[in-house]
Amino acid sequence: MKKTMIRIGSLLLTFVLLAGLLPMLATGASALTLEEKQRALVLTAFAYYDKGFPVQYDSTGLSVVGKSKHGPLRITYETAPEYATKDETLFSVCSDFCYQTFYDAFRYKLRKDPIYASTGLIARFMPETDPICAYRYDSHTDQTPRDEALTKFMAQLQPGDMINSVTVVNGGGHAMFYIGDFFGDGTKYLLHCSGYKYNTKTGLDQPECSPGKVKSILGKVKPCEGADRNNNAISLVSCEEYMRNKFSLPGRKHCILSIIRPLNVLTDAENPITPAALTRLQFPRLVYNRTASKMRFTDIEEGGALTLTVELQNHSKEAYTVPVKEVVPDNVTFVKASDGATVDGKNLSWDVTVPAGGSASVSYDCTVNAKRGEKVTFTGGKAGEIPSNTIYITVGGKHLTAAENELLTKVAKGEYKDLFKNVAKDKIPSLVWQKVLNLNVQFPSAKVLVNEVFKKINVADKGVYVPRDDLQGELLAYKNMIVPEFAGGFYYGEMDSLHRVLDLRCDYLQPGDVVYEIEKIEAPSNGQILVYLGNEKFLRQVRSDGGAASADFFELQRGHTFNLFVALRPTLAYDDVHTLPALANPVTTGALQFKDVQKSDWFYTYVKELVEDGTVSGMNATTFAPNGTLTYGQALKLIALGVGEKEPAKSGSHWASGYLTLAKSKGWLTKDVDLDGTITRVELCRIAAKAKDLTTQPEKNPFKDTDDADVLALVNAGVISGMTKTELQPDGKLTRAQISKIIFMLRDAVDAKNTETIAAATDED
Repeated sequence: MKKTMIRIGSLLLTFVLLAGLLPMLATGASALTLEEKQRALVLTAFAYYDKGFPVQYDSTGLSVVGKSKHGPLRITYETAPEYATKDETLFSVCSDFCYQTFYDAFRYKLRKDPIYASTGLIARFMPETDPICAYRYDSHTDQTPRDEALTKFMAQLQPGDMINSVTVVNGGGHAMFYIGDFFGDGTKYLLHCSGYKYNTKTGLDQPECSPGKVKSILGKVKPCEGADRNNNAISLVSCEEYMRNKFSLPGRKHCILSIIRPLNVLTDAENPITPAALTRLQFPRLVYNRTASKMRFTDIEEGGALTLTVELQNHSKEAYTVPVKEVVPDNVTFVKASDGATVDGKNLSWDVTVPAGGSASVSYDCTVNAKRGEKVTFTGGKAGEIPSNTIYITVGGKHLTAAENELLTKVAKGEYKDLFKNVAKDKIPSLVWQKVLNLNVQFPSAKVLVNEVFKKINVADKGVYVPRDDLQGELLAYKNMIVPEFAGGFYYGEMDSLHRVLDLRCDYLQPGDVVYEIEKIEAPSNGQILVYLGNEKFLRQVRSDGGAASADFFELQRGHTFNLFVALRPTLAYDDVHTLPALANPVTTGALQFKDVQKSDWFYTYVKELVEDGTVSGMNATTFAPNGTLTYGQALKLIALGVGEKEPAKSGSHWASGYLTLAKSKGWLTKDVDLDGTITRVELCRIAAKAKDLTTQPEKNPFKDTDDADVLALVNAGVISGMTKTELQPDGKLTRAQISKIIFMLRDAVDAKNTETIAAATDED
């Protein structure tokens, strides 16, 4: 009978509350009673709990100056429960969970000065005269028996309070969010970010807090031994049990407890309730999940199909009808929507009925029209007035075939380990793509990548990740390979910026991705370069005791956090991973001024890159003459600069005499040549192969019109591919466009001497 009366009372309260909220939802007014504000905070905090496993604990130390031995201060403002999705983990710590709740509901920033940077600082240095400090207990100065002091402390609590605790015995602090008698059953509860961290294999790392004696609300597991909802970092516990078991222990000789109450200072003018919090008041315990059929860091082929799904979960005992809105992006073509949708151009809407304790979903199908390397952004959705999480999908090239993925699996098994012996770590990714996947992709060194991608980061100050469009210098060639948004570690931004911590997870990667991990931006050479081989396996370089470099294969066991990391994905930049194409979507920064070189030309990127780094030049300021023939002198200069030689002094009257002397001294040529004479393809191949010391022959000769060893060495290294699949036309003349591609490919070509080639192994299979 008592429980029935409680339920009836609760329903009447909800009805009265909703009756008062409907006008506010319509007009945007913000005047709420104290009880309504408390409930708005409580429901906002509870939304994190209801979201389940995507909310994970981040144990990185906090610091008032933004830097500690663990990294800089983490800032989570402008996140929300909705950002925790199946493909994006939302990280938090105990204090930030509380801070974020105040911000989500009323845009109130509790971390307003250094004292509020951590629970420990609040406990030790916040003056009792601060209006948001509602009550304070210090066992060092207050000799009241502990149980009696805790009873008095808990009697002061109001829903929406933050409990701040510090124990001298371990020097650590904890923050908890008090929600009171949330279920109307007489038990008063706490919500707290209790210390669970993501694990790539199990979904949960070992708890980072010490095991306690307090049981969760389910009465089956301890908060520090397992989560009580879907491996959730946000735990729900009895306030009475938690406080007495945590702070009545004999070892807790000294503790400080504070009640932080921002509602004491919130004003309707400066801190009006947010539309999202109003929706949570209207639809208590509504969970809004928005996902796409492609994960955030995977990519889709141009013209590929995609389904966006909105799922609503109702954890209350009342059915809801919730208005849901979606906006189709401009570079996406709408195909169809699920039943009940109202379609108005790019705007879709549904009225979704969600049963009590159940769920319902709506969706729409579309095709992606964006070009390769471009990012499609799905935003603008709403459930009531709760804004959706943003979903990013990147358009890539054709994905690896099953056969190519099988080759990567063989690499992971160590079948081709000798291929990587005594190879510099910066060259390992190129070897994988050249010898395993038969695609000539060059990758930048860790030093170059860090200097360009992360050059604006300063961990002692406010730092930001450099967007792809801001890349300059050598990394222009790799711009479209960078996986958008996939940069993680200790980076952060202003309070109003959205810079969440990102762990390195295998399900964010695709086979063949190259991941750069750097511990310190000041020492990028100390980082490592990883090649993802699929099935949670990576390839990296190690050095034995004797100093010889070799390959190492390892499995990512848990959330892997480095100071900085970024991933390159060649399929984002290449038309077809089964050929040797030009880079797609060449950048426009510093565009060529040559009238006879257009972005649509197959040689555009090669010419552009070589012109920008000074290897080649035009015939004049506006003419490149891509179809012009090449002289011996011009060829010698391009090859010399392409392999890294410095410009030599003239050794005779001819402008290219120094290059001829250099070539003869290096053994590229054994005789004098007519520097103004036209060079043939086979003659250039003989010089280029010797200049790069390429000798390894392919298993099969693809050409029927030449068996020249130097030609075949260039074929094996991926530098040339012939005029046709079976013809080189060795005596034909080279054009300036053709040699631009050859020099581009030659610069970073690697010869796999004395190793078994993957190409041969492929033929045997």
